[in-house]
Amino acid sequence: MILKKLIPFFCLGLLIVFCPIYQTGLEEKRMAILKDSGMGYIIPSEFSAPASLEFKGIISDFLYLKMSTYLGGKIIKREMMDMSHADFFYDAADIITTLDPFFWDAYLMSSMVLSWDFQRLDLANKLLKKAMENRTWDYKPPYYLGFNYHYFLKDNANASRYLMEAAERGGGPSFILPLATRLSVYQSQLAPAILLLEEQLKTTRDPFMIKHLHTRLKAIIILDKLEKKVKEYKDRHGSLPEKLSDLKSDQLIEDLPEDPYGGEFYILPNGRVFTTSKLRFFNPDK
Repeated sequence: MILKKLIPFFCLGLLIVFCPIYQTGLEEKRMAILKDSGMGYIIPSEFSAPASLEFKGIISDFLYLKMSTYLGGKIIKREMMDMSHADFFYDAADIITTLDPFFWDAYLMSSMVLSWDFQRLDLANKLLKKAMENRTWDYKPPYYLGFNYHYFLKDNANASRYLMEAAERGGGPSFILPLATRLSVYQSQLAPAILLLEEQLKTTRDPFMIKHLHTRLKAIIILDKLEKKVKEYKDRHGSLPEKLSDLKSDQLIEDLPEDPYGGEFYILPNGRVFTTSKLRFFNPDK
């Protein structure tokens, strides 16, 4: 009889002793998984939006901070990211902009990372079209869509259409309308890229994105200057230089510039100049 009365106390004692040990083991496994994935888990927007109730703005800000901090850490440490990270950035941005449909910084950062670093123009343009639908007064979503279609997709018809929409919305720089009407005659893909990045720097508030944009703008300007020097060399000699060092030998440049992304510049067979870094700190193709 006494033994039966002691059984509950004995079980309780076992729980007190072993429960913390078991919980510690679970926590260690959880942290190992999070460390391995790096990204954690993002709740789909169809569930996170209703669950957020009146705290949607706060939660969207928190998720944006999480996304930008994660990206910044990867770039600072120069750690490789693969294509699964592109899906993470898209999903995170989709949730953030569902919670706050007007959150331009989230649209901008995610679309830039997806287009420039992962070459996922399908996802980048999907987010920009979402921004275009929600921010009906804003010229920037169709403006950046126009750039993506021109620079990355080489689709001047759609590029002109979106730039026309940006011009009609008003509030943007004066060059948008002339750029839209003369897009098909641009010989260099870099001129609109420089204009775009300069405009992005004027409208971006996020310190991390400002630093990122400065680096990208610096690299594009170097490419543009080198391409002009290659053309000058061809006009002078009747042929393209075999390598960029020939420009220095011909006194067209003082020194070979350094790629801000850590790569090396080289000449393509058509006279364009590119870099082994592909204008990104990491290679998602691996």
